[in-house]
Amino acid sequence: MPPPDEICRLEAAYLLGELDPELSAAFEAHLATCAPCPDSLAPTLSLIADLAALQPSKRPTPPRRRGARTSRGALAVLASLLVGVVLGLASSRLLLARATPPRPAMVLGLRGDHLRGELVVYRRAWGSAIDLSAAGLPSHGTMRLVVTAADGSTALTSWRATTSPQISLETATPFAPGDIVATTIELESSHGRPVWSWHRLGARPRS
Repeated sequence: MPPPDEICRLEAAYLLGELDPELSAAFEAHLATCAPCPDSLAPTLSLIADLAALQPSKRPTPPRRRGARTSRGALAVLASLLVGVVLGLASSRLLLARATPPRPAMVLGLRGDHLRGELVVYRRAWGSAIDLSAAGLPSHGTMRLVVTAADGSTALTSWRATTSPQISLETATPFAPGDIVATTIELESSHGRPVWSWHRLGARPRS
C-alpha cells in the first residue's frame, strides 16, 4: 500500500473512477483512518449524489456508502452543469457589456439665445466619436462642426440645416479627446461667425 500522504493525493483520480481495483480499495480503507480526506470528499460526493438522483432510473438505486465510487454518468452531468454555468456567466457579462453605454470623455453643454443641446465626446482607439444633439440652430443654409486639435489641425463635418426643431448628428475625428482644444458650430453663409463655440481653458492651438 502506498504511504498515507500519497494515498491522499489520489482523491481526484478516485472521484473520476481512474484507480485500479487495488488502489481503489486502498483509498477506501484509508478513508476510515484519515479525517481530512472524507471531509474533503463530502461536498463533491453530495453534489454528485443529488445530480444522480435527478436521472430517471428503471430500478432502485442501492444506498451509497461513504467513499463509494461514483458513476461516470453522474460525473458527466456534473461537468456539463459546470460548463453551462461558466458559459452562462460569460454570456451574461457579454450582454451586460453590450447593454452598458460607454462613458463619455467630454460633455459640453450648448447654450445660446435660442440654442439648447449638448455635444458628447467618446474616446476611441483611433481618436474620438462625437454625438451632437441640439435645438434652436439656424433652419436654412449649411452648418458645420469644426473640431480643432492642439497642433492646429481641424476636422470638419457639414450638414444641411433643417427646419426640424431638434437635430442629432454622429461624427468622428482622429483626435483623442485630450487633444481637442476648441469646437465650434458655424453657419457657412455667416463667414465663419460661430453659432456656438467652446475653447479648452488655457489651451491654444499651435499654428
